[in-house]
Amino acid sequence: MTERLETQAEFARRLKVDRSAINYYRKTGKLTEEAFVQEGKRLLVRVETACRQLGQNLDMLQATVNGRADLSQAPPPVEPPPVAAPLPTPTPAAPEPRRVPDDGPEDSVKAKYEAQRLRKIQLENEEAERKRRANAGVYVRTEEVRRTVGAATGKLWRQVESDMAAWAEELAGELGADPRTVEIILRRLIRGTRERVAQTAAELCDS
Repeated sequence: MTERLETQAEFARRLKVDRSAINYYRKTGKLTEEAFVQEGKRLLVRVETACRQLGQNLDMLQATVNGRADLSQAPPPVEPPPVAAPLPTPTPAAPEPRRVPDDGPEDSVKAKYEAQRLRKIQLENEEAERKRRANAGVYVRTEEVRRTVGAATGKLWRQVESDMAAWAEELAGELGADPRTVEIILRRLIRGTRERVAQTAAELCDS
């Protein structure tokens, strides 16, 4: 029987967790390479294998208490040939659930990139303010302002462009699309935004 395959985003929705949690399980060994299969440019999840590994490796008490993973949504495994049923044995009472701290990933990849970008902007603004105070009482020439703004804006866009591939990979996983196609679309949209920002910066320098 062929094992069911899903994208990482689909499997994350099945477990009711963020997609970044799947990467976390993979990096920490809770999901091994046996649970994945490469199909073209996409890395797909072997659903039954992945659920079995998580059931063995993941702290199920933690997952249940914190709502991290819902393995009940996994498809049923292939049933073995019928055998004689054993005599029922008493089931011990389940222990009282104990709350444990959540050590899983808290932020999505996109949120981390956004935080880094905002921090870079903040540092650039602080540097600009320091220079302004150092030249207090002196009017800065328009050309100097234009160069300063252009350099700061250039650094910002270089950071955005360096993060573009990672954003495209994340969006492609969520949408089940080709990462390269998503990256091309993002770059086209960002190009228009960049031109408008450059125009606005030029108008501010000339005002």
